[in-house]
Amino acid sequence: MRLSYREIPPLIDVSCVRTNVKYEEVSRMAEAAKKYGFICAFAMPCFTERLAGLLKGSAIRLGGVVGFPSGADTTEQKIACTNYMKALGCNEIDMVINVGALQSGDDRFVRNEIRGVVEAAVPVKSILERKSPQKL
Repeated sequence: MRLSYREIPPLIDVSCVRTNVKYEEVSRMAEAAKKYGFICAFAMPCFTERLAGLLKGSAIRLGGVVGFPSGADTTEQKIACTNYMKALGCNEIDMVINVGALQSGDDRFVRNEIRGVVEAAVPVKSILERKSPQKL
């Protein structure tokens, strides 16, 4: 199946989830999301309320990020952040899993962490964030 160029944007999430993102970048991302019709836009938690205002009245979904960029927050912090993101109007959550626990072979911890966030909000995407090529 081939997609036309008009069918692709509704399949794409856009994000500004670096630690050094500026207000202007969040604004440009929101404008691009509305212009091209991307499905969902994400910003760091401190900018999510601002992004919600920029997307208000559009069909673009508001996404919330949890545990970005390291994934090293406690499960309780991730659940609290998820609840905060929901209160801001997020209808999708992207969560970075605890990479240290994963690399240590603690699959049970990782599963329980994902379960806790999923129980707080659905849909949730679990993200394995990597900054540079390295062996896991």
